[in-house]
Amino acid sequence: NSGGPKSLTGVFPYMWYNAGDDKRGQRKAQTAVIAIENVRTHLDNAIVIRPHNNSITNATFEDAPNLKRCIMPHMAYALGVQLADLCEKGILDSEDIMFINADAGAGKRNGPEVKEALYRGMGEYAPQGADPEKDLWPTPDKLRGRDTGETQSVQGEGFDVEGKVVITLEDMIRSAGTLTKEFAPGLRAAGAKSVIAYAPHGLFPYDEDKGQEPTAAIDRINESDLDLVIIGNGYDFSKTDEVRHQAILDSPKIIVMETPAFNG
Repeated sequence: NSGGPKSLTGVFPYMWYNAGDDKRGQRKAQTAVIAIENVRTHLDNAIVIRPHNNSITNATFEDAPNLKRCIMPHMAYALGVQLADLCEKGILDSEDIMFINADAGAGKRNGPEVKEALYRGMGEYAPQGADPEKDLWPTPDKLRGRDTGETQSVQGEGFDVEGKVVITLEDMIRSAGTLTKEFAPGLRAAGAKSVIAYAPHGLFPYDEDKGQEPTAAIDRINESDLDLVIIGNGYDFSKTDEVRHQAILDSPKIIVMETPAFNG
C-alpha cells in the first residue's frame, strides 16, 4: 500500500486441507483462514480458489471493512465447461448424465456451492430443473463387502444407473483404489453406460517400500472399468517426476485439463 496502488487483490489457491487442518477435525481450512486474516487488512479484493471446503465463506471476511469483495471460484466450474463442450460436440448426451458421489465424504464435500459452479459451467446442458440447493446426488451405501472383499451392485434404493453416463467429483485422486476397485465395477454391474471421474488434482502416490512402481495408480486406472478420468493441472509432474508425467500423457483414460483460465 505504501507504493500507492489503485487496489490490491490477493489470490489464495487453497487446493486442499493439510495435515494441520485435518487434526482440527472435519478438515476445516484453518491454515487458509489464518493466512487470509494476516493480510486481509491490506486488501481490496480476495480470490480464494478451492476444490472444496465449506469453512471459507464470505462470513470469514465480514470484519474486514476495506475488503470490497471476496470471490470463491470452485474447480467444479471447469468440469462443467468441459462437459458442456462434450455435449456440444455430440460426444455426450446431457440427458444421460447422472452425478453420483463416490462415497460419504464426497457427499459432504459436494454441497450447493459445488453444484452451483458445476451447473453454471454446463450452461444449457445442466440437468433439467437443476437446483444447487435442493439437488441430492445419490451415494451408494455399500460398494464392496468389507468382509469378503467382493464387489457388490450399487443398484441402490432411489436411483437407477441403467444406461447412464455416471460422473463423480472428487477433491483429489490418490491411489484410485476406491474408484477402480469399488465404484466403477459396481456401477458397471448395475448397468451404467460409462463411468467418468473428475478431480482437480491427480496425486498418484506410490509406496516404494512395498515394491510399487511409480505408475501404480495410473496403471490401476488404465486397467479399470473407468472410461475417463479428468484431472486439473494443479500438480505438474513434468517438474517433479518425468516417469509419472509421461505415464499420464500416455494413458488412454486420463486427460489433464488446463484449469487456471477458469478461475478468473
